[in-house]
Amino acid sequence: MMLRDQPSARAAGGRRYLSAGLAAVLAVGFAANEGGRAVPAAPMDGLQQAAGCTATLPWFGHSDGFWLAPLGTIAMTNDGGWCSLQFVQAFKQLAIAPEISVVDPAAHGEVRAERMDGRLSVAYRPAPGFVGTDHFAVLTVGPYPHTIPFDVTVR
Repeated sequence: MMLRDQPSARAAGGRRYLSAGLAAVLAVGFAANEGGRAVPAAPMDGLQQAAGCTATLPWFGHSDGFWLAPLGTIAMTNDGGWCSLQFVQAFKQLAIAPEISVVDPAAHGEVRAERMDGRLSVAYRPAPGFVGTDHFAVLTVGPYPHTIPFDVTVR
Protein backbone atom coordinates (compact mmCIF):
# COMPACT_ATOMS: atom_id res chain seq x y z
CA MET A 1 0.00 0.00 0.00
CA MET A 2 1.32 3.43 -0.89
CA LEU A 3 0.74 6.28 1.56
CA ARG A 4 0.99 9.97 0.84
CA ASP A 5 2.33 12.22 3.52
CA GLN A 6 -0.40 14.38 5.07
CA PRO A 7 0.21 17.83 6.54
CA SER A 8 0.66 17.63 10.29
CA ALA A 9 -1.51 19.51 12.74
CA ARG A 10 1.56 21.36 14.11
CA ALA A 11 1.92 24.96 13.06
CA ALA A 12 5.45 26.06 13.81
CA GLY A 13 7.15 28.34 11.36
CA GLY A 14 6.74 26.19 8.29
CA ARG A 15 4.81 23.36 6.83
CA ARG A 16 5.79 20.00 8.29
CA TYR A 17 4.86 16.54 7.08
CA LEU A 18 4.22 13.29 8.84
CA SER A 19 6.45 10.42 7.92
CA ALA A 20 4.82 7.58 6.00
CA GLY A 21 5.23 5.29 9.04
CA LEU A 22 3.44 7.73 11.33
CA ALA A 23 0.78 8.31 8.69
CA ALA A 24 0.14 4.55 8.68
CA VAL A 25 -0.37 4.63 12.44
CA LEU A 26 -2.81 7.55 12.06
CA ALA A 27 -4.68 5.93 9.18
CA VAL A 28 -7.17 4.54 11.67
CA GLY A 29 -7.92 8.06 12.93
CA PHE A 30 -7.84 11.46 11.31
CA ALA A 31 -4.75 13.67 11.18
CA ALA A 32 -6.82 16.59 9.90
CA ASN A 33 -9.07 18.99 11.77
CA GLU A 34 -12.17 18.12 9.73
CA GLY A 35 -12.81 16.00 6.68
CA GLY A 36 -13.60 12.54 5.37
CA ARG A 37 -12.16 9.47 3.70
CA ALA A 38 -13.36 6.22 2.14
CA VAL A 39 -13.41 3.03 4.21
CA PRO A 40 -13.86 -0.63 3.21
CA ALA A 41 -17.48 -1.19 2.22
CA ALA A 42 -19.90 -3.40 4.11
CA PRO A 43 -22.97 -4.69 2.25
CA MET A 44 -25.97 -2.35 2.14
CA ASP A 45 -29.25 -4.11 2.88
CA GLY A 46 -30.97 -5.40 -0.24
CA LEU A 47 -28.42 -4.13 -2.78
CA GLN A 48 -26.79 -6.58 -5.16
CA GLN A 49 -23.28 -5.40 -6.03
CA ALA A 50 -22.36 -4.98 -9.69
CA ALA A 51 -19.71 -7.43 -10.92
CA GLY A 52 -17.43 -4.66 -12.21
CA CYS A 53 -17.41 -1.82 -9.68
CA THR A 54 -14.63 0.57 -8.68
CA ALA A 55 -15.53 3.52 -6.45
CA THR A 56 -13.13 6.09 -4.99
CA LEU A 57 -13.36 9.07 -2.67
CA PRO A 58 -9.95 10.55 -1.81
CA TRP A 59 -9.50 12.34 1.52
CA PHE A 60 -11.26 15.70 1.67
CA GLY A 61 -11.60 18.48 4.23
CA HIS A 62 -9.72 21.11 6.20
CA SER A 63 -6.16 20.66 7.46
CA ASP A 64 -3.66 23.30 8.54
CA GLY A 65 -5.73 26.08 6.98
CA PHE A 66 -6.07 24.35 3.61
CA TRP A 67 -9.25 22.98 2.01
CA LEU A 68 -9.34 19.96 -0.27
CA ALA A 69 -12.72 19.63 -2.02
CA PRO A 70 -14.34 16.21 -2.25
CA LEU A 71 -14.84 14.42 -5.57
CA GLY A 72 -15.94 10.81 -5.84
CA THR A 73 -15.70 8.58 -8.90
CA ILE A 74 -17.49 5.41 -9.87
CA ALA A 75 -16.56 3.16 -12.80
CA MET A 76 -18.77 0.14 -13.36
CA THR A 77 -20.45 -2.28 -15.73
CA ASN A 78 -24.21 -2.20 -16.26
CA ASP A 79 -25.28 -5.66 -15.16
CA GLY A 80 -28.25 -4.51 -13.07
CA GLY A 81 -26.21 -4.27 -9.86
CA TRP A 82 -25.24 -1.36 -7.63
CA CYS A 83 -21.82 0.18 -7.12
CA SER A 84 -21.36 1.49 -3.59
CA LEU A 85 -18.84 3.44 -1.58
CA GLN A 86 -18.69 4.01 2.16
CA PHE A 87 -16.87 6.73 4.03
CA VAL A 88 -16.43 8.35 7.41
CA GLN A 89 -16.12 11.99 8.35
CA ALA A 90 -14.35 13.62 11.25
CA PHE A 91 -14.70 16.79 13.24
CA LYS A 92 -11.88 17.80 15.59
CA GLN A 93 -10.37 14.36 14.94
CA LEU A 94 -13.49 12.51 16.16
CA ALA A 95 -15.29 10.23 13.72
CA ILE A 96 -18.86 11.33 13.01
CA ALA A 97 -21.68 9.99 10.83
CA PRO A 98 -23.86 13.02 9.99
CA GLU A 99 -27.12 12.95 8.06
CA ILE A 100 -26.70 12.42 4.32
CA SER A 101 -29.04 13.03 1.37
CA VAL A 102 -29.00 13.18 -2.42
CA VAL A 103 -29.07 16.83 -3.53
CA ASP A 104 -28.36 16.40 -7.26
CA PRO A 105 -29.89 13.15 -8.59
CA ALA A 106 -28.33 11.14 -11.38
CA ALA A 107 -29.81 11.68 -14.85
CA HIS A 108 -29.31 8.07 -15.98
CA GLY A 109 -29.70 5.95 -12.86
CA GLU A 110 -30.69 5.66 -9.21
CA VAL A 111 -28.75 6.90 -6.19
CA ARG A 112 -29.09 5.85 -2.56
CA ALA A 113 -27.41 7.70 0.27
CA GLU A 114 -27.75 6.45 3.83
CA ARG A 115 -26.26 6.64 7.26
CA MET A 116 -25.00 3.30 8.53
CA ASP A 117 -23.47 2.33 11.87
CA GLY A 118 -20.46 4.67 12.15
CA ARG A 119 -20.23 5.43 8.44
CA LEU A 120 -22.01 6.89 5.44
CA SER A 121 -22.88 4.99 2.29
CA VAL A 122 -23.57 6.04 -1.30
CA ALA A 123 -24.74 3.62 -4.00
CA TYR A 124 -25.47 4.08 -7.70
CA ARG A 125 -27.28 1.82 -10.18
CA PRO A 126 -27.51 2.81 -13.86
CA ALA A 127 -30.79 2.60 -15.77
CA PRO A 128 -31.16 -0.66 -17.74
CA GLY A 129 -29.12 -0.54 -20.94
CA PHE A 130 -27.40 2.77 -20.08
CA VAL A 131 -23.75 3.12 -21.10
CA GLY A 132 -21.92 6.42 -20.77
CA THR A 133 -21.27 9.09 -18.13
CA ASP A 134 -23.49 10.31 -15.33
CA HIS A 135 -23.17 12.65 -12.36
CA PHE A 136 -24.81 13.11 -8.98
CA ALA A 137 -24.09 14.79 -5.64
CA VAL A 138 -24.83 14.08 -1.99
CA LEU A 139 -24.88 16.45 0.99
CA THR A 140 -23.64 15.63 4.46
CA VAL A 141 -24.75 17.90 7.29
CA GLY A 142 -22.67 18.24 10.40
CA PRO A 143 -20.47 20.86 11.92
CA TYR A 144 -19.25 21.54 8.35
CA PRO A 145 -21.69 20.54 5.57
CA HIS A 146 -20.13 18.97 2.49
CA THR A 147 -21.59 18.66 -0.99
CA ILE A 148 -19.82 15.67 -2.51
CA PRO A 149 -20.08 15.30 -6.30
CA PHE A 150 -19.61 11.92 -7.98
CA ASP A 151 -18.62 11.37 -11.61
CA VAL A 152 -19.83 8.02 -12.96
CA THR A 153 -18.63 6.03 -15.97
CA VAL A 154 -20.76 3.06 -17.02
CA ARG A 155 -19.26 0.60 -19.50
